[in-house]
Amino acid sequence: MQKSVKLSSFIEFAPNTLGNHLLKTKIFGKYQIMKIISKSFFSTVYLGKCLKEKNKYVAIKVQTQNCIMSELEREAYFQFHLRGIGIPKVISFGKVRKYNILVETLLGKTINKLFELNNNPESKMKDMCMTAIQIIDRIEFVHSKDIIHQDIKPENFLVGNPDTSMIYIIDFGLCKKYRSSRTGKHIIFSKSKKFFGTLEYCSINSMKGLEMTRRDDMESIGYMLIHLIKGTLPWIGFEKCPFLEKYENVYKVKANISNEELCKDLPNEMCKYMEYVKSLKYEEEPNYEYLRQLFFSILRNMNEKFDLRFSWSKKSTIKKDYLSQMKPFRHFAKSPFSKLLSLRENSVFNSLNKKSVICDDSTEVSEKRISLVNSSLSQIKNKYFINKKEYDNKIIDDKIDEETLVSYKD
Repeated sequence: MQKSVKLSSFIEFAPNTLGNHLLKTKIFGKYQIMKIISKSFFSTVYLGKCLKEKNKYVAIKVQTQNCIMSELEREAYFQFHLRGIGIPKVISFGKVRKYNILVETLLGKTINKLFELNNNPESKMKDMCMTAIQIIDRIEFVHSKDIIHQDIKPENFLVGNPDTSMIYIIDFGLCKKYRSSRTGKHIIFSKSKKFFGTLEYCSINSMKGLEMTRRDDMESIGYMLIHLIKGTLPWIGFEKCPFLEKYENVYKVKANISNEELCKDLPNEMCKYMEYVKSLKYEEEPNYEYLRQLFFSILRNMNEKFDLRFSWSKKSTIKKDYLSQMKPFRHFAKSPFSKLLSLRENSVFNSLNKKSVICDDSTEVSEKRISLVNSSLSQIKNKYFINKKEYDNKIIDDKIDEETLVSYKD
């Protein structure tokens, strides 16, 4: 018999009260808030217009400073640290009056909205497979930096703008390090963690109060993909229930349903995906390549190719570069700039030894070389973040390796 979940098992957050009263407000003297794009429990995302550059727009994420959890500060730090393909670029971060403000790359629609527009089962399955392959690439890159996302859901995956063939991962406010960058030691297993996240997509172990790790991100991806292709999940339908009752109902269904029933009417590879991710041990590294190949297998069985031609995008400007980079990059996932380098150049790896890198402009690899910043990580934080000491005390649980850092201009 299922035990009742205590209210103390949940983390409480201050509600988001931001709305239209910030419209037309100027930010950092460079941007003007135009309209609301989206609103979450923590913060509000606005469309921002660049005052100094014509026809250029950005996303401005705003959170009040009196929030119990400084989610936006964490997001700004982790997003800057994770810079790579499929990660939105941090343009500015700071505090204005009582608000935390993050200015970043303006992206396109969320993948759940795009899937809702597609009523063709075959093209929808192809979209799901190509989306899954890119999402696994993104989460592998995040995990390679010793970080877990902890809030996998369709709203946190967006397409690029204007190139809608690239899938971006966003919202790093709930991220945390699962192992030490200095020693490689994994965080200690715990059975008394408070729950936070999205009930529909969170892992079973996280609902039990177990410490989250890489396996939980992968399980959440599976639930999300099933929802995208089916349009629903067996435990969706308790929205009108009080939260505690909804929590217990969702957990009961999620814990008792078989993988076969969950993946009914879907290719067998989807069931294999769920079986594998649920079998992972606490500290075990997922076999990302095996999971990607499951979706490549579905495409082959459909006589389709991973051509980045989604139902919502007629032409991809990243196809040539991205397809040529996919396979080689997986062998260098531990490199901080592995997904920023063009392997077409014979001298690219020698450039790392010479302390120079090739930078990326979100969608296309640039040939421009930029010099190494001879500064420590603390100096980088001092330059781009306010109240940098809070990161040392609250966010980083150990000393981060002094990896190759590149200059970052507003």
